[in-house]
Amino acid sequence: MKFATRRLVLTDAGNNFYAESVDQIDTLLRVAGEVSNESTQIAGRVRVAAPVDFFNWFPAQAIAQFIAEYPRVHLEFELNDARVDLLGEGIDVAMRGGDRDPSLFARKLGTSYQTLVASPGYLAARGVPAQPTDLSVHHCITTPSYGGPRTTWRLGGVDNQAATVEVDGPFQANTSFAQLQGALAGLGIALLPAAITASKSWG
Repeated sequence: MKFATRRLVLTDAGNNFYAESVDQIDTLLRVAGEVSNESTQIAGRVRVAAPVDFFNWFPAQAIAQFIAEYPRVHLEFELNDARVDLLGEGIDVAMRGGDRDPSLFARKLGTSYQTLVASPGYLAARGVPAQPTDLSVHHCITTPSYGGPRTTWRLGGVDNQAATVEVDGPFQANTSFAQLQGALAGLGIALLPAAITASKSWG
């Protein structure tokens, strides 16, 4: 039987090289370790696009709890009811309802619905719509169309039969809260998120 050992020994040149570079090697290893630790922590700026009235129904306390758990995250909210250009505006996350945009990655957070609302005074003066098509002759509160065609509302009906109706009216506003105020003032019928119309008493 034969036994053999393998042993590596630095030459004099190798010893000199190690002696000259040991400090740099230690520094490199320390920095690499710090970078590795940094990468395991959630940190950075996150820009969020959401409707203007987002914090009317979403509790700010939830944001506070998130930041307490991840103190190195900085949240920037861009509140706008218009659909912003996510890439052009540098938006990381957008809260949106409605049809999914095929150009974006989306995750469903929940289900919401909209309701038609109007003041008792408006309904007493103009009548109560009996069917979706009646809305076409009513004053309806919509987002600004900028001189374009009438706004199209898609409404759910009996047995999930959707109805489409074109509406218009003398008052338009670009936020849900402003539209709600217009409805309360008797300016027409508004189609608004139930989270806004049902979460508070507006009497």
